[in-house]
Amino acid sequence: MNIVLESAPLDMEEIYALYEELSGKFRGQLPSGRKTTLRVSAEAAAKHYELKELCDEADFARRGLYVHSALMLRFLSQLREAGPLPRLELPPLF
Repeated sequence: MNIVLESAPLDMEEIYALYEELSGKFRGQLPSGRKTTLRVSAEAAAKHYELKELCDEADFARRGLYVHSALMLRFLSQLREAGPLPRLELPPLF
């Protein structure tokens, strides 16, 4: 979640677009979520609060769960597009 939050855009147009993409994947029937607790770095927490403030100002506050979900899906899509990770070469044990 650190990487997802730290790379999150602070642009409401992009946030709206990510939300719309997520909503489209679920055909407008976004599932209800449950509250969770995650430990993140101070930088990621600060970015989370910046995102929250931005969404609050844009009257988009009640969609925070979906914004975080959309950010995670974007990150996972970027990983998939990057292709497989290179095989790690480990030194012999003996």
